[in-house]
Amino acid sequence: MPKKKTGRTKPKSAAQKLPAEPEKTRFPLGLLSSFLAIQLFALAIGAKFVLDQISIVEDPADVSNSFIFFFYILAAAVVLILVLTFYKGKWLFYLMELGLLFSASQVLFSLFVPDYSLLLGLLVMGLRVFFPPARNVLLMVVAGIVGALLGASFDIFPAALFSILLAAYDYVAVFKTKHMVFLAQELYKRGAAFAVSLGDAKQQIELGTGDIVISSMLAVSSLKIGAVPNVAAAFSVITGAVAGLFFLVLVLRQRKGYLPALPPLVASSLVFLLVYYLVSTFVPV
Repeated sequence: MPKKKTGRTKPKSAAQKLPAEPEKTRFPLGLLSSFLAIQLFALAIGAKFVLDQISIVEDPADVSNSFIFFFYILAAAVVLILVLTFYKGKWLFYLMELGLLFSASQVLFSLFVPDYSLLLGLLVMGLRVFFPPARNVLLMVVAGIVGALLGASFDIFPAALFSILLAAYDYVAVFKTKHMVFLAQELYKRGAAFAVSLGDAKQQIELGTGDIVISSMLAVSSLKIGAVPNVAAAFSVITGAVAGLFFLVLVLRQRKGYLPALPPLVASSLVFLLVYYLVSTFVPV
């Protein structure tokens, strides 16, 4: 959900409007390259998860997982609204952020240096505490790891269904019920880490960590199309996600207010994946 940049904001599942009118003449390629880098990082980690058959569900092909996780998201949104309504402090969200960084970094390090994963996880937490500017990069890494884990846990059809459900929810939550706007505004007041800044010093958007997670999930789950890791399918999804972000930025340059980021990201990713499938199936090589 984007809005005009007047300072540093933290919208959930949202992108933020580009600032100043004069900057509209230069398209912010920096934010596209930043987003692409996150997706490639998630794909690399996700490939390791897939090859090691790491999953948080018993059957990655089970479509019911899509609905179960979707209802988890709805329940989490309800709980978050209640917490934000009755709790006005900041420390709870800060501790949640540290816990998330520690857990995600442990998952990552356990793949490569399992004997030191606990120590390295504590070092990541310390980096966040004593060097606050590292927060943005750390959140990108966390979002990539979570997306990679979900992608390894879902086959492509359940992943696509889950992403479509979330994109529809994102649209309703921003334009209809508007509770996502409430969440974005309240989380910003508490300094909660639910968005990352993408771009360069002159032009940035703030993209929700959930948007990065779902884009990464689709890319990693597409690796499982076929008997061997399907890198071409994964790259088609990533290309689609970048195209969706490109479209989102074009819209943001024309209007103010919050916009849901998942609908264009998911739609473009799935369209590119469908095109890849049709070409690889019906066009002789």
